[in-house]
Parts: sequence; structure tokens; C-alpha cells
Amino acid sequence: MKPAGLLRRGLALVPPLVLALAVGVGSGHVVAGALSGALGWALLRWVIVTRVVAPDFQRGRSAVAAEQWAEGEAAFAAAQVRWEAAPGLDRWRSLLLGSTGRWPFAAMARYNRAVCLFHLGRTGEALDVIEALLAQAPGMKEARQLRDHLAAISAAGPSPDR
Repeated sequence: MKPAGLLRRGLALVPPLVLALAVGVGSGHVVAGALSGALGWALLRWVIVTRVVAPDFQRGRSAVAAEQWAEGEAAFAAAQVRWEAAPGLDRWRSLLLGSTGRWPFAAMARYNRAVCLFHLGRTGEALDVIEALLAQAPGMKEARQLRDHLAAISAAGPSPDR
């Protein structure tokens, strides 16, 4: 792993450690305080992620897990709009969300949306979404691979099973 990746992963541990230490020192019982601090941070993170900051993204992930592609596409489209409207939030995500991904959430939402469109048989739309993504994040290997796959499918014409 690259040093920058290690740093991002290390920063993701800062919030639970700080909260755990603060509660532990404040209560006078370091172990019990550390456990309750860690539990409090995990609960806070769950509330922040699922209810406040990324509810659409979480809804999209659940829909994809259930292979509900239309619901996933709609959720990821909403997540993309939300994250593009607040790009500064990505700078704080390791501290707020414990997330250390290389790509911004808007880019990941776009990628996941393209996957859903592909599964819905809307290859042309998926290709447009991926091209826009690669303009935003040209180094995203997964997006390049998906673009190449979608381009090959588009060139071959419609499939009899779609």
C-alpha cells in the first residue's frame, strides 16, 4: 500500500480513538470509557452515514445487493447529485465517516449508477455516465474497464437476452 493510502486509513481511526480517550479520561475509568467511547462513535457514524450524509448511497448499495437495478440507479443518481452539491464534504469523510476510499463519493455514485444502467439494459446511457466519470476521474481503472466492456457491447449490437 502507498504511504498516502496508509495515512488516509490511519486518519479514519482518529475519531473513534479521540472519542474513546476523551470519554475514558473524563470518566476516570479508561477501559470502560474507551469501550463506551468507541461504541458511541460507532453509533454516531451509523447515524451520520445512513441518515444524514449518505442515505442515497446506502439505499443504492442495498438495492444492488438485492439486484433491484432500477431502485439502485435512482438512488445512485440522487447520491451523485447530493455529493456533487457538497464536494467539500469529501475532504472530511475520513474523519466524519471513517471512509478512506481513493475516489470521491460522487465518482463512486456515478460508477455504481452506470453498473445499474448496464444491468437494466441501458448500455448507451451507462456509457455516457462512464464517459462523464472518466472526464472527472481519468485514473479510475474500474471505470475504464467498464467503459471498454460497454463499448464492446455497443459495437456488437443488441443482445437477444436483453
